[in-house]
Amino acid sequence: GNSYYWEYWFYSPLSAHFRSWVSFGEVVLQALSDSTLSTTLPLQQGWVDSDVAMAAAEAAGGSAYRSNNQDVSSDAALLRWYWGQPVKTIWLITYYSSTSAPLQLIIDALSGTPVGLEGAKPEMLPKEVALYPNYPNPFNPATTIRF
Repeated sequence: GNSYYWEYWFYSPLSAHFRSWVSFGEVVLQALSDSTLSTTLPLQQGWVDSDVAMAAAEAAGGSAYRSNNQDVSSDAALLRWYWGQPVKTIWLITYYSSTSAPLQLIIDALSGTPVGLEGAKPEMLPKEVALYPNYPNPFNPATTIRF
């Protein structure tokens, strides 16, 4: 795909890792390290590339976000960690805008389909929110605060 900024990490468990940053077509940084990345795990076979992941993100709400906001930029990160499923490989696609909060979409790196937030059940969400006055003094040990 096209981008103003790319960051590449190449890693081999048998040797060093190489890192390269490219910004506006210019190489900003290239580094070779012989240190090991303790959190790096090998990727599963058959993961989808960034073009497929971005197309899935566009279809899952990215296109609407782009249409409804100004100055939109995006980034894609291939990650091997997903809340509740630490061995799942995902693409984390984040859209940024100067006029709205960021939009994050999770794309399954093996199937290329959007992933929902598993484990967030309706009964876990608050049914109502109440704000009570801060009088009497909440720092007074004799004060009972209702929740």
